[in-house]
Amino acid sequence: AINAPELGREGRSDDPFAVTAKQTLAAKITNQRVFLHDHGEDRYGRRLVSVFQRADGGHLGAEMLAAGMAWYIAVPPQVSPYRACLRRIEAMAAAQKIGVWSQPVLRSTALTMRDQGFQRVTGRLLRIDRSRSAMWLEMEGDLVLRLANADRPHFSQDLDTLVGRQLEVRGWLMSRRPPRPE
Repeated sequence: AINAPELGREGRSDDPFAVTAKQTLAAKITNQRVFLHDHGEDRYGRRLVSVFQRADGGHLGAEMLAAGMAWYIAVPPQVSPYRACLRRIEAMAAAQKIGVWSQPVLRSTALTMRDQGFQRVTGRLLRIDRSRSAMWLEMEGDLVLRLANADRPHFSQDLDTLVGRQLEVRGWLMSRRPPRPE
């Protein structure tokens, strides 16, 4: 799957490159026939599909990744059968630092309440705790990553070997604390 920057709503401003990503996609599909490859639903009941411009190719997600207008994400349990290809295309855009890849990576020690939403974050993994339903990866600062046990098979590396190392992670940040009064 791919994740494009979000347009602002409910008083929030647009994410960097959100308007450009929307315009890029619109230009590719306006007056075009598209074909869908259905991958089922995610845990929230949303349909996960790959969109093609032609029956013989033209994967729109790959084109958005190549343009730096999106990130590749895995949405278990329906991980894209195109993941290896999409990750290679994303890596090329990241190496060129185009689009979303031109934005700085946030540091786990410098996160604020404004940083909620999809983000790329770097920091040192301090420790891993386990519960019946998840692994909790504690990073420097106030960042704790939750990895559901059901999603664990999608990670080939033993995560315990990463403790003490600097990592770059991506996903949706949300605060579990109420905002401090100003």
